[in-house]
Amino acid sequence: MNLTSKDMATIEQALNDAIRNCNGYRNSLNYREVLNKLQNLPRNDNQQCYEVTSLDGLRYDYDDSK
Repeated sequence: MNLTSKDMATIEQALNDAIRNCNGYRNSLNYREVLNKLQNLPRNDNQQCYEVTSLDGLRYDYDDSK
């Protein structure tokens, strides 16, 4: 999944708002952990986007048609 700089700014703002307004230390830590991960994502300068990849190598294909 590729995220644009605008997408990243929106997500970072939402996480910062959640950190400031959450009830509970555990929630605050969880939001900060995700924010740190997002801020450390590799940036693809050629396409002006951030590459978000799944590191587990698993892919799910749900086919509900029968």
